[in-house]
Amino acid sequence: MALWRGAEMPDRVAFTFLSYKSANAFEAEELTYGRLLDESKSIAATLQQSSRCGDRVLILCPAGLSYVSAFFGCQLSGMVAVPAYPPRNVKHMERLRGIDLPPF
Repeated sequence: MALWRGAEMPDRVAFTFLSYKSANAFEAEELTYGRLLDESKSIAATLQQSSRCGDRVLILCPAGLSYVSAFFGCQLSGMVAVPAYPPRNVKHMERLRGIDLPPF
């Protein structure tokens, strides 16, 4: 679906991410289908250089549009996305170590 939309309607907004600055103020960032397709293809190509189809990929992106591109990049490469919050302290690192991923 994203491939078709990226080719057929590249300027149409696919996702809008809202960052709330206060109760009444927010910033909106948009991701078009064309940009999503370009970023996802780039991520997929990078993943395919170091991994193979079916491998699991840990996504450590904060909430936002970069996560969306990373997720679709995993899909395009044939790999399985494993989303997790980026670690903020040592306690969070223990949680990440508990995720069963094959070593590189």
